[in-house]
Amino acid sequence: MEIGTGLFTCQRRPDDDRSMSEIYDEMLTLGRAIDDSGLASAWVSEHHFAEDGYLSATMPTLGALAAETENVELGTCIALAPLYDGVRLAEDAATVDLLADGRLTLGLAIGSNPTEFEEFGVPREQRVERMADTTDLLRAAWSEGPLDYDAEFHDVSPDVSVTPKPDSDVPIMYGGSAKPAVRRAARVADAWCAPSALSVGGVRKRVEDIRNVREEEGLREDAARTVTKTTTSKSTSSSTASSATRKKRRGSR
Repeated sequence: MEIGTGLFTCQRRPDDDRSMSEIYDEMLTLGRAIDDSGLASAWVSEHHFAEDGYLSATMPTLGALAAETENVELGTCIALAPLYDGVRLAEDAATVDLLADGRLTLGLAIGSNPTEFEEFGVPREQRVERMADTTDLLRAAWSEGPLDYDAEFHDVSPDVSVTPKPDSDVPIMYGGSAKPAVRRAARVADAWCAPSALSVGGVRKRVEDIRNVREEEGLREDAARTVTKTTTSKSTSSSTASSATRKKRRGSR
């Protein structure tokens, strides 16, 4: 088991008179402290149109944290996959991973807030299919050579080559507590993020479900891991990574 921390959300309470620049500077200071302390990971989250300034741009944030740290794993927990242009997300995530020397884990989820879907012009009823399409597109984009993927929701030629390429595979983590979400993570993702609202018993049950699905599908059980979140305040939480944590990819470069 490894211990990490987050979620960095950069929310500001009504009685907080700091500027957003000061709040972002504090996040970078905390990132350096996390790295120096020997904690394993630091995570950011994403929402849009929030009056409290909830973090909306995960990739630039992780790029800044990558520049301020050397060892800590960095990741999204989570990014709202259906709202992204898949090619741009592939480019941005690969860039962050290169800047971080292979320390990125890309956590994705289908999202739920109707306002976010409405304002981004994305049909909410397509969110499951869009995340699946984005996941396949990401992996195709990071592979050598042309894209060679006929995306359903992204207007991009399979003949183009998306750059940059990460030096090795960027792990994709799925979030969600509902049974369909957990089964999707088991089949498709490299890791699953357990929401903080789940009890310890609930996490155990879903980890068991993941193992059962992977066994049914003939997938390696030790190739997946679980990230659980324990909330400690309104704007931050601590994350515990457990169950077959992947080896640091930097060592294989």
